[in-house]
Amino acid sequence: MNLTNKFIIAILFITSIVVSTFIYFQISEQKEILNNELNQRIALLRSHLESNAKNDILSLKYEVENDIAAFNFSHIDASFKNLVAKDEIDAVILFNRDKSKELFVGENSFKNQFPKQEINTLTLKEINNRNNFVISLPIIINDKWGEIHIVYSLKILHEEVRRAEENKKLKIQSNVKKAILTSLLLALILLIFSYFFARKLLSPILLLTETAKDIANGNLEISDKLSSITSNDEIGLLSASFIDMTKKLDTSYNTLNIVNQSLELKTKELQDLNLSLEEKVAQKVKKITEQERMMISQSRLAAMGEMMSMIAHQWRQPLATITLMIADEKIKSMVTSKESVESDKILDKISDIIIYLSNLINDFQTYFKPDKSAEKISTTLLIERMEQIIQTRLKYENVQMHVEKRNEVFIETYANEVVQVLINIVNNAIDIMVERNQTDRHIWINIESDTSDVTINIEDNGGGIANEIIEHVFDPYFSTKSKNGTGIGLYMAKMIIEKHICGRLSVTNTKEGARFTLSLPKRQKKQRVEFNDANTSLL
Repeated sequence: MNLTNKFIIAILFITSIVVSTFIYFQISEQKEILNNELNQRIALLRSHLESNAKNDILSLKYEVENDIAAFNFSHIDASFKNLVAKDEIDAVILFNRDKSKELFVGENSFKNQFPKQEINTLTLKEINNRNNFVISLPIIINDKWGEIHIVYSLKILHEEVRRAEENKKLKIQSNVKKAILTSLLLALILLIFSYFFARKLLSPILLLTETAKDIANGNLEISDKLSSITSNDEIGLLSASFIDMTKKLDTSYNTLNIVNQSLELKTKELQDLNLSLEEKVAQKVKKITEQERMMISQSRLAAMGEMMSMIAHQWRQPLATITLMIADEKIKSMVTSKESVESDKILDKISDIIIYLSNLINDFQTYFKPDKSAEKISTTLLIERMEQIIQTRLKYENVQMHVEKRNEVFIETYANEVVQVLINIVNNAIDIMVERNQTDRHIWINIESDTSDVTINIEDNGGGIANEIIEHVFDPYFSTKSKNGTGIGLYMAKMIIEKHICGRLSVTNTKEGARFTLSLPKRQKKQRVEFNDANTSLL
């Protein structure tokens, strides 16, 4: 649908709404006028009927009073019959005050329609579902003698109302027809006017639309087409802008062609240059590949050296413990000059430590293998394994260990690796307290648990870690020990907990020392972190 048709449809739509609204209000106003006229007509007829009724009953009252005074009741009966013969009167009744005497003329159905209460003045009341009304007056002969009632029919009034209603409907229908014919004529005139007006108004816009299509198709010769648009309004300004735009586009196209030709030359030069560079690049790639192979080999050697350093560090403490135990046993033997049951216990402990060292080698062999199986173990047993290995040194260095809360919580983890971390942290705490010549030496361990994790807190009273270095304690080869410190113990512990067990290891200072916090998942992940070829190839 083109713009002209849309414009005409919009005009017709708006016109139809305006005309429909006008017709609606016009008809509503006509209805209101006719209703007012009808109501006035009804009120006038009713007033006229009531006025006649009052005149009739007043005239009849004087006549009846005279007849009663003359005892001429036959004349009263004749007068009543003459009244009932009229179309607008249905019944007349006369009775004395105590209703012992009664004269009724009319239909019997009206006998019970008269007012029950005593009448002292002129009254008027509608009865029989508003199809009749009764007008009443008292009969006075020196005193109240009785009452007279006349029943008037409202059929004539209702008939007049019906005819007036029909006339109103006919007038409304006539007005509606006239309004519809007027609207159709007006719509036709507007349609013709809109068509010519739309062509006049929209023809420049349609011409601009066709011109835009030509420009999109690459035809920039549009000056002759738009020369017919000479108006000084927005459309004329748009036409001038189109012409100016096409001139600039033409200039841009010419410039673009020149640039394209230049680019084609440059492209050809680059292709020639690329051919010569391909050989150089191939040589460079070959050289870089050889360098990468050398770097991988060197990284493997470096990783092997680091691993040997880790193994040596982990062995040093158990071997020192064995040495202390043997020296302690020799001293006891020299003092007592006899062997005791304690010797067997010490030898058992030495055997346990040797087994631990053997297991440690196995752990290092499978350290980076993701298929190493986890076991279900209680946290209490983990602490007991650590205590069993470290208790000789604790006793020798006079360190008191307090396990504050032994919750029997089971977790699925790599037990030997967790024990290694616990031993490493406790040994570091012992080392720092010995190095600082601290006399009162304590280590506290407590265990906490929630729905998904188990937390092991290891706290000492060794004075803590300096604030400026606490964030570096897990860095490789970082150590604060004055001697025999490799700087890989805590680094290795953090790698075990976070990379292999998928837990968390952190450290904070307390008032008396440092607190290491191990957070271990209750259920071990199926797949642990894998390392690159330079590491895995060592084992």
